[in-house]
Formats: sequence, C-alpha cells, structure tokens
Amino acid sequence: MRAFGNNITPSGGLAFLLVVTTLAGCGKQPSVPELIAEARQMHLKRDNKAAIIQLKNALQIDSGNAEARLMLASVYNDVGDPLSAEKEARKAVSLGVGNQVALPVLARSLIQQNKFDAVLKETAAVDKPAPEVLTRRGHAYLGMGRLP
Repeated sequence: MRAFGNNITPSGGLAFLLVVTTLAGCGKQPSVPELIAEARQMHLKRDNKAAIIQLKNALQIDSGNAEARLMLASVYNDVGDPLSAEKEARKAVSLGVGNQVALPVLARSLIQQNKFDAVLKETAAVDKPAPEVLTRRGHAYLGMGRLP
C-alpha cells in the first residue's frame, strides 16, 4: 500500500516521523545566560508567561542561579503573584544577591501582600538605601496609615 508517497508505507512513514522527531530533539540546548537573555527580551515585550517559562527552564539547568531567581521574582510581581515573588526573592538573597538589588523586589512582593510591617523590618537595617527601597518604605507607611 502506498499512502504516503513513492516507496513509504504507513508503518515506514511512522518510523520516519519518529526518527525526525528524535533528531530534532537532539539540538543544542540553550545555555542559562541565553535563557535569561531571552526571558529579559520577553519581559520587555510584556510576554511575562513566556519569560517565566524561560526562567524556569534556566533554573532547571542551574537551580542556584541568583540572577534568574531575582528576575523570576520581579516577573512574578508584575503578574500579580506576590507569594511566588517573595519566595524567589528570598532564594536570590540566600544565593548572594545583595540587599540593594533584592530588597526593592522583595519589598514590592510584601506590599502586594499587605505585609507593611515586614517591609519596614526588612528594610530598616539597610545602609544608604536605594531610592527604590525608600519608595517601598513610603508605600508601607501609607499602607499602614502612618504618615511621618
């Protein structure tokens, strides 16, 4: 029976498709920096779901990548998932991301959860806080109804 072309039978066609599919999967896997760069571009285009997927792919390769963790926290904040954002921001800090970089992201997730006291506690001991940290502290005071 010649259903798929000159000399390919239905069972031969299936075998051919399996070989092609298998070979297509053997392509070079993107590196963690490439995945992070792709996620950054997707995030800039506001394709946050795709950015999350790329960052999770990067973390499957290197679960200890602090840059990917912090960026994932930031994207989670943007999509309105502050619990996941807090978790990822805290992991980034535990992996060595400095407070000047991580605290604005962490504080934003805490504000979205109405954890205003936690924002003030987390940011209290920062020497020379960045403007973003001061802004988050101001939001926390406003959220609590405490105006200095």
